[in-house]
Amino acid sequence: IFWEYGRKSKFFNYPRPVYDRSPHLAVREGKWKLLVNADGSDVQLYDLIADPDEAAGVAGQFPEVADRLKEAALAWRRSLPAGP
Repeated sequence: IFWEYGRKSKFFNYPRPVYDRSPHLAVREGKWKLLVNADGSDVQLYDLIADPDEAAGVAGQFPEVADRLKEAALAWRRSLPAGP
């Protein structure tokens, strides 16, 4: 499952400062959920079985999973038509 928000600020006007926003992209694969910005920054990986509340990121403990899912999310975004 892939997800993106924020391409059209007219429809996705998030009322918080930039530093207090979730990353733009998300991908879910089995027990893993990864969040990442469209530029590849702010990678957050969660094990949804062990941590369903997403309280503790595990990207540092599972860098190969984080890298694989990050590349999948970014490749998916590149495959989308250009936005306005």
